[in-house]
Amino acid sequence: WWREDAAQSSVSVHVRPSSGRQILYLDGLHQANDSPEMVRVHRQIGHLPMALHPGPRDALVIGLGAGATAGAVSRHQGTQVTVVELSPSVVRAAGMFGHINEEVVHAPNVRIAIDDARNHLLVAGARYGVITADIIQPVHTGAGNLYSRQYFTLVRGALNPGGRIVLP
Repeated sequence: WWREDAAQSSVSVHVRPSSGRQILYLDGLHQANDSPEMVRVHRQIGHLPMALHPGPRDALVIGLGAGATAGAVSRHQGTQVTVVELSPSVVRAAGMFGHINEEVVHAPNVRIAIDDARNHLLVAGARYGVITADIIQPVHTGAGNLYSRQYFTLVRGALNPGGRIVLP
């Protein structure tokens, strides 16, 4: 298994001996794994807004996790993807999930910004055709700020006209 402690969080990847499944933990809380069921849900969160938009050129994925959501978005040709992730440790952990995330941390059309999502939306000034998010659980430290009226107003303001949002 792998573990890294950083200022933002403790990130670890465990391999379950009985199944060989990889599991990503943030601060000891289950974040993601490579089971077919979980991968399918995360990919749907990425593919759904892309399928609903007639041709997004830019997409924003908030949170990386194991990367299945961002990986799904990155598969849509002609789309530049920005992933905003708070923890560099999570980016390193996502590299261990390349078998489920389309090797998203190395994809040429993907830029990973190490930043707080609210700060990115406030400061970057970028607009997107699609905005989606990895499943960010409210129990994680600081995640409560992503469930506020101000946050949803920021997200809406970062959309291009006709843009699509899927926020689980």
